[in-house]
Amino acid sequence: MTTNNYGDLFVGKPLEFAQASDRPVDNFRLYNYEFYAQDSWKVRRNFTLEYGLRAVYLPQNYEQKGLGVLFDPSAYVKSQEFS
Repeated sequence: MTTNNYGDLFVGKPLEFAQASDRPVDNFRLYNYEFYAQDSWKVRRNFTLEYGLRAVYLPQNYEQKGLGVLFDPSAYVKSQEFS
């Protein structure tokens, strides 16, 4: 090791190396339903009541092609672990 990132690369002993495959094109679908109502009521000349109501439904987002899995235990191959 040369204690320099570029020097380590040139002598063939880099500190770390990362490589990834192309990310597949996903097809996520998400639906959020929201409703909000607001009103104001003047109780007296110097007192106004402001109030509102919000209702939100946030269902689980999903991927239509089955690519939304972060870890698939059936695809794990123990013999390919790093040592």
